[in-house]
This record gives sequence, structure tokens and C-alpha cells, in this order.
Amino acid sequence: MRRVWGQSGRWMAALVIAAGCMAACDDEPDGEAPVPDVAVDAAPPDPDMAPVDMAPERDRYVEPDVMRPPPDMGPEVDMAPLPDVGPLDGAPCDPRLRGNTTCDDYCCEPGEFCVRVPGARVSDGRCQAGDGCTIGQPAPDNGCPEERPYCHLKGASTKCTQPGALEAGDDCVDDYGIPQPCVEGLVCNNSVCQAPCDPAADEAGCPEDGLCFDLSESLGVPGGLCGPRVCNWFDGTGCDPGRKCSLVIRNDGVLVGTCNQIDGQGNSDGALCEPQDGGGDNCQQGLYCTRPRGRPAICRTLCDTGQYVAPCPGIQACEERLQFTSGVARGVGICVTNQ
Repeated sequence: MRRVWGQSGRWMAALVIAAGCMAACDDEPDGEAPVPDVAVDAAPPDPDMAPVDMAPERDRYVEPDVMRPPPDMGPEVDMAPLPDVGPLDGAPCDPRLRGNTTCDDYCCEPGEFCVRVPGARVSDGRCQAGDGCTIGQPAPDNGCPEERPYCHLKGASTKCTQPGALEAGDDCVDDYGIPQPCVEGLVCNNSVCQAPCDPAADEAGCPEDGLCFDLSESLGVPGGLCGPRVCNWFDGTGCDPGRKCSLVIRNDGVLVGTCNQIDGQGNSDGALCEPQDGGGDNCQQGLYCTRPRGRPAICRTLCDTGQYVAPCPGIQACEERLQFTSGVARGVGICVTNQ
């Protein structure tokens, strides 16, 4: 069963310190004079000694005249050509940071996308500027020409292109980490296709009365993504003071927000945690109580996979690691240290 935010999409970590000690050893004793060489006279040969027969030398291995042919390894593997990802003359960036524009280094500016340099390390990318079109609007109102009518959400940029065939909840990121276009009316949240929204509208128009998350600061142009209903599990919007918005799963597998009582501020990232009797956990707002296999439960920072709404601190990456009985949550993850 898939988990999505509403019906339109989803929001679905030792240094081994090698203490190498190298000691230099002096083989010569200090303070001793070297022993002089002493000539030794060779003893004269004894005429009565008969020559000793030496055992015959072992036969040496001789390469055979005919060598067995090497095994058939099959035809040579054709190396696929590197993809054309567009211009690579922009500022250096880390593609794993996706739409995060808040870090001091390795982030692109609002309105830009960090594309991985083909054949390079996963952390080696270059910033590319978008078109500045408006997601969720039809052409020409979205700023796109007739021949490229679809406004595509691509990292922290928007770009005019042709619509794709990917439906709500479908994976929309290729093997190079590049978001792909969805069908008209949906955009890629750097994980799956989901509905966009207008953060300035009185009615967000999101499925199941979901919240509209404002992406305008990241994109440099107006735009939003539909989120969960009830409350925002990243910042607690929608809950009264003293209550925490928690990520929960409905009976139908949909991820939603729910407000639960919490004592004080809650536990910080990396601290031990436990479920609360009335629901939710005792982690701070924006954190989730996870239990790594075979280890105690700890609080981890939640993030959205595009790193628009809740970007990870520093240059941490957002990874979809929240595993439930029906699968991995999509569009939402936890912040982890980039390797």
C-alpha cells in the first residue's frame, strides 16, 4: 500500500580513527666501534677427498606448447554515453541538497537547480538557472510558451517544458537524481508526483483539505505544494500551544497530521524518546521518534524530500527512511549526514 499526502501525491547514520603509531628503531648500538674485517685464508683442497655426487637438479617446469584458451567472457559491455544535462558552467553545488537554498556552501540560489556532473562524484554538481515560470498554472498564465506549456518543478527552479506521463504518487526522479515532469496538474516533489497549490489563495484547493506549503522563498517565484491535512508536522502550524503536530497514518494508509499533548519543549535531535500515552511522541516539534533496528529509539529531524519547506541543517541530506508496516513513507524523510 502506498502512503501519500491526500490523493494527489506523497510525502513519503563511526569514524574509525586509525591511531597509527609509527616508532623509528635504531638497529646500531650507540657508542661501539665497528668490527674490522678479518681476512680468512681458504683451506687447500684435500687430494684424498673424492668428488661428491650432487643430486640431479629437479626438472624445471616448462610451459606447454599449447595453452588452453581463456574462458569466454561474452561480448564487450557497451558503455552508455553520458547524458546531456545542459550547461555546466554554473557555481559548484551538491546535488544531494536538492531544493535547499539556505546553506552557506554547496547550495544553489533560489530559482536554480543543482545538476550532477555526469561521471563525477555524487557530490559534484553545477547550478543551472530555471525559467521562473509559475507551477500549477496553465500556459500562458504560468509564463511558458505554447510549445513548452508545462511548468516543471526542478530543485529550487521552475522550467518550461513538455508535460510527462507520471501520475500522482509515481516516482519522478531518474538515476541521476534529476526530477522528471509529471502530467498536467501535478509536479515532482523530488520523490513522487503531487499537486501544487497557490499559497496566496484563500482556498488552497488541495485534496482532502490539505495545507498549502509555500515554496516561494526557495523558488524565487510564487508557488506551493499541497501538504497534509489538519496541521504541519514540520513547524506545528494548526495546533494549539502545548500541543505538537505529529505525523500519523490513517487506516487507509494516508499520512496526515494530528495534534497531541506534549510536556515542555520535548527532546532534541539524537536524544532518547518514547511514544506518549495519548498519541505522538516526546520529541520536539519537527522531530520524529524512530527506532533503528537493534538500537534504542531516538529523535530525528523531519524534512521534506525536496528540502523546500523543512531543509536539513548544514549540508545534511534528506532521506526517506521512515519505514512503516505498509512500506516507506514518500515525500518526507529524516536528516542524515552526507557521506
